Amino acid sequence: HQYVVGQAFLNVGTFVVRRRLGVVLPAPFDILLPGIASPVEPDIVFFRSGNQPQPGDKSFEGIPDLVIEVLSPKTRHIDLGAKLAAYQEAGIPEYWAIDPQLRTMVIYGLDRASRKYIEWAQGGVGDRVISKALPGFELVVEDLFPAR
Repeated sequence: HQYVVGQAFLNVGTFVVRRRLGVVLPAPFDILLPGIASPVEPDIVFFRSGNQPQPGDKSFEGIPDLVIEVLSPKTRHIDLGAKLAAYQEAGIPEYWAIDPQLRTMVIYGLDRASRKYIEWAQGGVGDRVISKALPGFELVVEDLFPAR
């Protein structure tokens, strides 16, 4: 789990920093979503410039631009159930679910008309995925996982 979080953070963070797009933070960092009573803590969160926490903030109240969850046997049902629903309801534009066991990932994007997540991209070993929240970002899915 932590290896995959680290690889995702490295890939997304490098892209964001080089292009000065905003800030990428790993957990632990609480997000207080509108209309949601308890804070959520994604594994990784991206905030576009102008929509970012201030240095030293321990939490963020609002809607981040992208959240990433790395699934584990303990949290899988939460990440693909309650958290996915909370992210959708709050209006987070893009949500990645990365599955280390299956060595796959799915990118969900918020459809503006229906305000529901649709599967924008999915991939496994040998595939590349593209993010709409990070225009120009392309990820080789197998780069997220340790070599076998």
